[in-house]
Amino acid sequence: MRITTEQVKALLNERRKGGQLAHNEVKTERLGDADLKLLHEVKQAILAMPEVRQELVHEIRERIERGEYNPSADEIVDAMIRRAIADRAGD
Repeated sequence: MRITTEQVKALLNERRKGGQLAHNEVKTERLGDADLKLLHEVKQAILAMPEVRQELVHEIRERIERGEYNPSADEIVDAMIRRAIADRAGD
């Protein structure tokens, strides 16, 4: 499963809005109980995400059918490289 940086940021922002994190607070020394709980909740939310994002598949399929989806060779190569890096990081 591919998890984007945007998805992680959205989950963290959602948790911040719920009062579980102080705004722009980042602790780098040691994780406290609240931090560990938040990390657990974010992990569970990520694991609950679907393998295939159907809304994205549907959107791209429609763009292809309308002739509006024409990625450049550079965009395709970039996506392939990012995918390969992400797959290696998951091993």
